[in-house]
Amino acid sequence: MRLHANMVSVVIPAYNQPDYLRRALQSAVEQLHRPLEVIVADDCSPILLEPVVTEFAGAESDFFKIRYFRQPQNRGAMENFRFAVGQANGKYLVPLPHDNRFIDRSFFADAVKIMSGHSDCHLCYGNAVYENSERRALNIPEAITFRDGWSLLEGNDFIRSYRRGGMDWSQAMVLDHEMALSLGAYDEPFVVNGAISRR
Repeated sequence: MRLHANMVSVVIPAYNQPDYLRRALQSAVEQLHRPLEVIVADDCSPILLEPVVTEFAGAESDFFKIRYFRQPQNRGAMENFRFAVGQANGKYLVPLPHDNRFIDRSFFADAVKIMSGHSDCHLCYGNAVYENSERRALNIPEAITFRDGWSLLEGNDFIRSYRRGGMDWSQAMVLDHEMALSLGAYDEPFVVNGAISRR
């Protein structure tokens, strides 16, 4: 598959919660980066989510598209996510759970600028703030360097700190989709399968 060189694909695996989905979509529309595509994968929700997606049809242009898919039966969160990833056409990918949203409108643009300008950078990982709170999701390690206004962490250090629980968890990220595909990063054992997640 040939990926669009400058495009960001936002994949939103969704289930029920139309109000949350609406906020997630609005935050994607407001991102400054273009070209941008948004893929909503409705995991056979009892509450049909297509009308929410249709609300954003007026925002579409040559540089912004929204695509909606409804699963014929419930596939579970990870399978629905993998399905959505399989629809992505961009070199860069943003996994966006339907109950999250972005508040920094330049996050995608800044991340693409960093990654396209530094061939050794394949992931931009943003901090998150818990709703109705000042508490941040990530604890950024102190032994870190800075470049272009971003905190930089070598891949090995990131993985070590992440596995130790030293950074906590944020779902705000832009990743090099092309690299992730080449590494099989969306497949097991890198993602948690249904059997493991139910243990």
